[in-house]
Amino acid sequence: MKTCQRMVVLIILLLFTVNPVSALEYGTTREALVEPGVVGEIGGLVAHYDRGQLRQEDQILMRLPEDFFWTRADLGANDATALANIQTSADWAGVNLIAADQMRYGCAENNIMVPASYGSEVNGLFNGPAALLKVELLNSRELLISFTGTPDSTKECFFILNSNRVFVPSGFEGDISVQIESPSNYALQWPKEDEKPSGEVSTNQPPNDIKQTTGASSNPASDAGKALKLQIWVDKGEAQINGEPIPVLCYIYNDRAYISLRFLAEKLGAKNIQWLPDSGEILIQQDEHLLKFAVGQNHIIIDGQPTYSMEGPVQINESGSAMAPLGYLAQALGAEVNWDQSQRMVTISK
Repeated sequence: MKTCQRMVVLIILLLFTVNPVSALEYGTTREALVEPGVVGEIGGLVAHYDRGQLRQEDQILMRLPEDFFWTRADLGANDATALANIQTSADWAGVNLIAADQMRYGCAENNIMVPASYGSEVNGLFNGPAALLKVELLNSRELLISFTGTPDSTKECFFILNSNRVFVPSGFEGDISVQIESPSNYALQWPKEDEKPSGEVSTNQPPNDIKQTTGASSNPASDAGKALKLQIWVDKGEAQINGEPIPVLCYIYNDRAYISLRFLAEKLGAKNIQWLPDSGEILIQQDEHLLKFAVGQNHIIIDGQPTYSMEGPVQINESGSAMAPLGYLAQALGAEVNWDQSQRMVTISK
């Protein structure tokens, strides 16, 4: 017999914000009961931002738990029906002024709702029929919200993620968490040309630390058949693998941890790392998957599909090494990532 789970949305701010400036408030519109193994309604999540906190070109990513996904199937539908009716990118791209005071991004089943006001506050994200947001489905459980228009800096800003049809996988127990990567000192804004770090080079010049490597993995823990535990103190530029000190190239840029792309790929067992000078792309063969990065771009392409949208672009540092945001890079390479604020340390496990 299936048991209902009390739905409590847990908000998790990710990606190693050094000086966190989160939203004024995240909260749920209500609690809900869901059954594992079928489509359920997990309710609404309200995001509330202070005056001037959001800017044009800011981006916010929202992520459901593993194996959850948005669907247009009816409540109670099984996994096959839910998959057959999965909510597509085209569904999420819909923009409709459904009332004089309500702008909807998405469709009736699942959407981002922007009201003209929330409580007693006028909403700085509502501009009548003019759309200020763009909603993209990166994969079945990740949404990227881009602020294509200019939020009114004199007003507080609100939007509501309504997840009215979500497949809850069999065997799931506990609270449902929604992970949010939220603007912090505008850290999710893609850097403009004049904001790039000094020493960045054009994409027609290869990073001098990535030519091509093939053959056995350079991951000592993997070669020995042991679990990998990589600890990185990003402020100090120090690292350990399973307790053994190793050199590492990392730094903080726009309040985000960047790390040498080649270093992390090799430590996580990549077999082949290659630079394509004509396109300015970097290819990484990781197990059976092919990952593609491009200097100056923020997307990670896995097996030909845009899978992650990083919080900043791949960069070339002053010494010519390719650098990428640590959190997404590690996740794309199949590792788990944790941040210890007290030690300002990243732990990567695989």
